[in-house]
Amino acid sequence: MKIIRRSFLVSCVATLMTTQVGCASSPSSGGTEGVDSRLTDTNAQFFSKSGAASCVVGSLLGALTGVLACKDKKLACAAAGAVVGCGAAMTANYVLDDIRSKYKKTEDQLDVLNLRVQGAVTKTNKIEDDMNSVVADDKAEVAKLNEEFKVGTKSKEDLKAKQESMQKNIAYLQGNLKGAEDYLTSYKTARDEISKNVDAGTDENQQKIKELDAQIATLENKITDLKSAIADYANLSNTLVYDDVAS
Repeated sequence: MKIIRRSFLVSCVATLMTTQVGCASSPSSGGTEGVDSRLTDTNAQFFSKSGAASCVVGSLLGALTGVLACKDKKLACAAAGAVVGCGAAMTANYVLDDIRSKYKKTEDQLDVLNLRVQGAVTKTNKIEDDMNSVVADDKAEVAKLNEEFKVGTKSKEDLKAKQESMQKNIAYLQGNLKGAEDYLTSYKTARDEISKNVDAGTDENQQKIKELDAQIATLENKITDLKSAIADYANLSNTLVYDDVAS
């Protein structure tokens, strides 16, 4: 009987791992279905297959820990552990471990990390540019729909459909934002750990750290701007008012 239970738990954990990878494969848990195609460019997503591998390992360890820690509701505990494990592996260790495994010299590690942060800045700019294009179109359409609803040429269902479409975009963007924030955390962790190996008297590496800090600050500001822009977009979706003004 114990063997059967253990087999069942292993099967459940395996299922959870599959689900976890599926969730990790796009910036939002809802995937890209119904999302404006301008937002789903693969050059504007904070996700990587290597990051997924780290997530899976963290999920597996977290799920097993959850199972062992719980007397009851083991499947639920495994699910909770998997989510926590994935997040811990992705945000804290992935970038640092990846760079250290490929580059042994501190100066090379700093150079590569700087390039990755620069790439993240470029990616964040792309996300915001794509979003601004979508928002501009939606702003005009929302104003038009509200006016047409008032005079009775558009129905409540028309406005609700548009709002639901915008909410899918917003959920996707929020997932991408969370990914960007996680990567920012991992970049900061990598910066702090790598810089521990820098001799205070090494001018070249000290300069590299200054340049890296400037790039990280730029990325942080870009993410703050993106967060604000997504909030504004969410507010725009709420201006679709479909109370029964017209029938």
